[in-house]
Amino acid sequence: MNIDKLEKAKETYISVVANKLKEQEELEERIKALEEKNESQEIALQIHQRKLKELEDTIELRKLTYKFALESASDSSKKIKD
Repeated sequence: MNIDKLEKAKETYISVVANKLKEQEELEERIKALEEKNESQEIALQIHQRKLKELEDTIELRKLTYKFALESASDSSKKIKD
């Protein structure tokens, strides 16, 4: 009878340990998936930041172009008046 109880306890212990190992593996897989997702999001963020920088640079260049055009037009207007 004691042997049966010991055997049953042993089986329960093995089952609990196996379940805990399975849970740990599942958690590790979830962590890995989240890390991969985070990495891909970081890459996407870097790409978007580069595109934003390009747009900002384009805007700055256009500002300079428009400023130059306005100054040129203003200079032309002054020359015509003179």
